[in-house]
Amino acid sequence: MRIAVAAESIKDGAGLGTFVFDTVQSLSKVRPNWEFLVVVSSWYTEIQRLLNLGNVSIYVWDYAGLRKTIMDKSPNFRGRLRLLNFMAGLAPSQRLRLSLGNLTELWKSLPNFDILWVPHFDNNRSDWPALYQPDLIKCPVLLTIHDLHSIFFPGAWKKNGRALKNFNERFIPFAQRSQHIITHSHFQKSSIAKYLKIPSEKISVVFIPMSVDEDLYKLHSEKKCKALLEKFRISKPYAFSPLSQTLEHKNHDRLLEVWHLLKRKLGKKCPMLVFTIKGDKQRQKTFLERIRTLGIEDKIVFTSMVERSELIIFYHESEFVIFPSLYEGGAGYPVLEGCAIGKPVLCSRIPPIVEQVQRSRLAVNFFDPRDNASIVEAVEKVLQNATKRTPRINRIPIQNIETERVEFAELYASQIESIVGGWKWTCC
Repeated sequence: MRIAVAAESIKDGAGLGTFVFDTVQSLSKVRPNWEFLVVVSSWYTEIQRLLNLGNVSIYVWDYAGLRKTIMDKSPNFRGRLRLLNFMAGLAPSQRLRLSLGNLTELWKSLPNFDILWVPHFDNNRSDWPALYQPDLIKCPVLLTIHDLHSIFFPGAWKKNGRALKNFNERFIPFAQRSQHIITHSHFQKSSIAKYLKIPSEKISVVFIPMSVDEDLYKLHSEKKCKALLEKFRISKPYAFSPLSQTLEHKNHDRLLEVWHLLKRKLGKKCPMLVFTIKGDKQRQKTFLERIRTLGIEDKIVFTSMVERSELIIFYHESEFVIFPSLYEGGAGYPVLEGCAIGKPVLCSRIPPIVEQVQRSRLAVNFFDPRDNASIVEAVEKVLQNATKRTPRINRIPIQNIETERVEFAELYASQIESIVGGWKWTCC
């Protein structure tokens, strides 16, 4: 069987990138006779590591052929991407359009495939022909829906009219005509059925496995750890909150208020709070202003995005991991990674996280993400128990994680086999 994967807009350094990488890798192992054709952007370099599996082919749409040559020769031309996309649409020949990065031509040029898997529908873009044109892909479509953020946080989408329009006019019809949908919690399944008007029998729940690589278990030298903490002026003990985005539902503002209360209550015993963060620069500026207003400049550190090896050190050197999100597609990778290495994890009591935690039988400390007092109480409790803990006694063996990955891949593979086996092409 040949599976095409539409990953054109996914980038390194985010949960989606990890999810697609892990899923393709796991599927290629449980079905070694399958072939995977993955269409990606040049921003998604991590996926290139899958080429050594032998049954994975990578097609980079935005940095190859003539497009790559032009980009290399005009690095300082700010309008080059828009110009290239315009040229790719108007080029007179198929070969030239393909060389300029025309996605429609790229999809047409691929070997015939049996199913299209869409791991993420990017509402911020308007040039994904595999997703929008019902007559281009003449095979069944499996769509993964992680969340319905625009439904639950409509205010965050008001500034992005194009994305909201795409959600209503392109994403919803695409989801409705997809042969099957996979999501990662029963909460999300109910939401998809309710808000997108999709029959529940077309939606399956496959819980995300403990997606943790062996590097997370690696212990770095004391010298290297000390140097990294000094680089960012971090002193122990500290809480680690690896929130990768600045979006409202990540709940940074609430956590800053909580740290203000903790500092007043605990004084010098109040731990530092370390964020890794990317996203809207204006939001980051607002955070810094808020920190100054609250008088907690000495307790908060924003590292920006860091290398994977540095992220691992931050996990291991922290006193605990805290994840205050108001809304997630699944449990959130920080919850899974923190639990994997045996760190105390404090996280929001919201349906997707509760489902994942119960399914994977994880030990976490829940709090109400909308209640400052609840979060303060959870932090104080974990600090009181700090002296009683044996380091890494609760870490999850890598073998257990590998078992979860295999189970996850088998569930995805069985859905693919069922869809392809029962599908018949009908013209749109």
